[in-house]
Amino acid sequence: MAEVANYLHGDISRNNLMFYRQGDNVVGVLCDWDAAHVRDRVDEAVYELDPPEHIFQTTNWWIYDYKGKRYTGTPAYMDIERQTGMAPHRYEHDLESFFWVLLDFLKHFDPEDELFHSDPLTGSWDHEDRAVWKVQFLTDNMTFARLRTYVHDTFQEVFDDWVPKLRAIFCQSFHIRTTHPSETTLREILEAATAANDGEAQYDICKKLEAKIQKRRAVLSYQTVMRALGAALDVSSRNPM
Repeated sequence: MAEVANYLHGDISRNNLMFYRQGDNVVGVLCDWDAAHVRDRVDEAVYELDPPEHIFQTTNWWIYDYKGKRYTGTPAYMDIERQTGMAPHRYEHDLESFFWVLLDFLKHFDPEDELFHSDPLTGSWDHEDRAVWKVQFLTDNMTFARLRTYVHDTFQEVFDDWVPKLRAIFCQSFHIRTTHPSETTLREILEAATAANDGEAQYDICKKLEAKIQKRRAVLSYQTVMRALGAALDVSSRNPM
């Protein structure tokens, strides 16, 4: 959908996923598209400092305009970046949401009574509270180990096969984005340098921000997530998403 139909779902959650069986195959279905929107490829490219040629002719194109950016989503599954600040909705955010859905299923679902059970780990449904827990899960090994104890024996193998590798991807991406100076800080400094008409500072900050972005995109992509799952790509590897 993201690459071919050019849509982002916007609210990937446990209740918006279904599946059906087709012979021996299980086919997943993503439903409830009321929060979906068309991808703005130009907007994404500007944010990533990789705009199309015609944008280079505009004044101060490297200053990203956050005005009007408002997002909805289920707190338990929304990506950390949009949950804690403003950023354009990108494909990598939906990838992260799938990760939180997977984790939610593994730690909550009991196949014996076919029910989802609550746990004392993840806190309230408040966006800030959930984001704090997500960061803790990605960065703290004790939190990771404690959560594993809530996974039913039936799913331990799935947890051990997928979750550590996916966690490493999202943790590394988070650290790249937030390590001082963070992407947010660099964008703020860049805006101040532009307002002061300091061309040398603008160039220096743009290069630092560009390096962070490229490093982050190399770590977190459709391709890296699919490799962690041991799954085949269903779109061309030429499309980085």
